[in-house]
Amino acid sequence: MNQQNSSQNSPFQGYRVKELRLLARQHKIKYYYKLRKLDLILTLENNNIDVKELNIILSNTNTQKNSNTTNLSNNTNIKKK
Repeated sequence: MNQQNSSQNSPFQGYRVKELRLLARQHKIKYYYKLRKLDLILTLENNNIDVKELNIILSNTNTQKNSNTTNLSNNTNIKKK
């Protein structure tokens, strides 16, 4: 019960498990793929990982996704003979 209360005040609480796993993977946390949200939050906090890093990683992945969709939309306009 105490762990659950501490995670509710965590800055990581507003993020999805997929995003937390991405951050854990970046920091080479072992078995990150087996962890549930509460365990991920506690592990990230225990490793003194900052939320700002997660925001940077997410902004970089969103930029890459946007550029990929732009490239795909440009390719669909090409007429095949």
